[in-house]
Amino acid sequence: SLVSDPESLNSIIEAVREQKRVAVDTEFHAERVYHPRLYLVQVAVGDRAWAVDPTEVDIRPLVEVLAEPGIETVVHAGGMDIGIFLGQFGVLPSKLFDTQIAAGFVGFAYPRSLAKLTSAVLGVELRKGQALSDWSQRPLSAKQLGYALEDVRYLFALREAFVTELEARGRSAWFEKEMEERNTVGRIQIDPAERYRRVSGWARLPGVGRAVLRELAYSRELIAAEKNRPVQQVIDDRLLLELARLRPKTRERLAENRRFKGSFLANNADWVLEAIEEGFACPEDQQPAKV
Repeated sequence: SLVSDPESLNSIIEAVREQKRVAVDTEFHAERVYHPRLYLVQVAVGDRAWAVDPTEVDIRPLVEVLAEPGIETVVHAGGMDIGIFLGQFGVLPSKLFDTQIAAGFVGFAYPRSLAKLTSAVLGVELRKGQALSDWSQRPLSAKQLGYALEDVRYLFALREAFVTELEARGRSAWFEKEMEERNTVGRIQIDPAERYRRVSGWARLPGVGRAVLRELAYSRELIAAEKNRPVQQVIDDRLLLELARLRPKTRERLAENRRFKGSFLANNADWVLEAIEEGFACPEDQQPAKV
């Protein structure tokens, strides 16, 4: 069953404080939105695991306990999960252990899924078939809950196996430094002004083109956040790169591109032209470097 009341949540929080270690995973929907919608938080402490319903109970106290000194949060490929917590509550764990990162440090191909790691390291085969499940539905099925809880049940065992291997290879300090660097606002929540670096081909543009792309990508990010739409639904990367390459300065030049027609031109021309103008105005010594 789902944990959906404050009293039960408080019991989990007290268990976390007592054990000083907690495994965490989430289920969310990110399709067609800019801000992911969180529908489930899975938590393991010791040999117990719970599924918490964030649509029914305020999970802020649970997220905030992760930030308390001395408490370690164990995740697998947890950047998105931690990013959701950071975005909604402004909180980062005090210490983070990511089993996917640890696996890479001890020689596994990166990235390696949780199911493949539990099979290879623990000999445990996880359930399949619910990855694209509808987590917004209520009630959740027993199959959904079973699948979700498996995402945290084996994280401690993986952690212990990787800690042993990291020590044997003399890589513990290296791994810990990597985790400290990853568990920062700058690594988890990318500055919108730096999003242009995620557009494939950006570094091949000339300096002024990179400056224009930076302004276009930044404006697109703000619009997507305001409208709660994926950035690719505002303007996709290929068109953004093409605009930065051609750098049209008028509506007429914009309209020469067949994808800028009708309502699309009407809805986007103003901010696109403004961003291009801002990019052109960027002094040469302030244009983005290629690296």
